[in-house]
Amino acid sequence: MLSSAASDAAQGALNVVTDPCLFTVGQLLHRLNAAEQPSNAPTVATLGIGLCKVVPVIRAVVYLRERPWVAAAGIAGFLGLFVGIGYRIGQRRSAKP
Repeated sequence: MLSSAASDAAQGALNVVTDPCLFTVGQLLHRLNAAEQPSNAPTVATLGIGLCKVVPVIRAVVYLRERPWVAAAGIAGFLGLFVGIGYRIGQRRSAKP
């Protein structure tokens, strides 16, 4: 049982180390850490565990952490869309005889 657990752990570690996007994820996590702590801290196709699927999400989080105004602008645009739709619906209803 213990050797099975050790074998599973070794296989999991090997999967992480051989993932083709491990370096990119490491870079993005380093950028995220730097964005949260403003200090000068030192900074194969079928292999891996699927970190490539997470890279776009991490990139988006890093982008938002580095540029917090983007989230506010996005929320304002989203709400403005609904205000505009409500305005147009109100115009159409008031124009009907």
